[in-house]
Amino acid sequence: MCDSSCEKDSGRRMSDVSVVVLTRNRCSDLKRCLDSIFAQTYKGAQIVVIDNGSSDGTLDLLGQYQVKVIEDRTHKLSFLFNLAWRSASGDYIAFIADDAEADPAWLETGVSVLESAQDVAAVGGPTISTRKQTMHSLYERSRESVFLRVFGRIYERIVMEDSLFALGRLAESGAYSMGAGLPLALSLDAPIEVDLLTTTNMIVRREVIETLGGFDENFLFNHADGDLFVRMKRTGYRIVFHPRVKVSHFVRPSASREVYYIARDTGYFIAKDVRPRMASGWLRVLLNVSYLNSYWIYRAFQSRDPKSLVGLWAFFKGMTDWLKTPK
Repeated sequence: MCDSSCEKDSGRRMSDVSVVVLTRNRCSDLKRCLDSIFAQTYKGAQIVVIDNGSSDGTLDLLGQYQVKVIEDRTHKLSFLFNLAWRSASGDYIAFIADDAEADPAWLETGVSVLESAQDVAAVGGPTISTRKQTMHSLYERSRESVFLRVFGRIYERIVMEDSLFALGRLAESGAYSMGAGLPLALSLDAPIEVDLLTTTNMIVRREVIETLGGFDENFLFNHADGDLFVRMKRTGYRIVFHPRVKVSHFVRPSASREVYYIARDTGYFIAKDVRPRMASGWLRVLLNVSYLNSYWIYRAFQSRDPKSLVGLWAFFKGMTDWLKTPK
């Protein structure tokens, strides 16, 4: 692991803002991301890159930029997120994925939101995917037959409470809306308060992360950010979605090996953070769980690869893992 001597410009003053990026073997994506950070209208931000064991020339690339580099091979995103913000010096911590490209006003706009209201813990905005996400593809496929339309409509109406395309909405069932990743997010006229953002695109107050104890490292690769937002809201903070805090996300298809992590962390998240207030809410949760696990069966059938069925076991392992966690 590198220490502070890895930072080329180690003599400069402590930054008000630190931008943190996690990366592994995405050299070309990382270059695009870093170029967009250095092109920000907000100048003087510290940049911290956590390299998770790259072997594709990433370290050589990082040598061309004034950034603080930390090498750590721990195979757990929640740990690496905590390592990133704890290694940064800023009062505001900006998270961006290595396969994302920030709009030039990204930092300046986000910082201005945080400085204008002390009860705002985090700000993010449109995170526009350059390819269709799984949820969006499934939604479009649900229009292919009467059966699938009914199946999809039940999910949209009951599980998502008619908010499938909302911005930053966490439904009572524990399901996330997907509007923030679609072009419709760019049509927003003014900032709005939301339930959650994403570590692909968010700027948060350091003091809030510290108060909340950082990311819960019981999560492996998913939902650690969603859990953090739930805790922010329960503590009384606001989370803001601003149309000018925007990035383009050059997301890649998920590998089949990620099935376990996605399913396990989803089960853990629902067990830990989903707390409906009424019996109807618990019905929505049960239906969401049914849909989530039906997806692994559908995926195994569609791909003719039974490996996706590990998601069924992993989901319920996540729920039992939470039950075993000391409270």
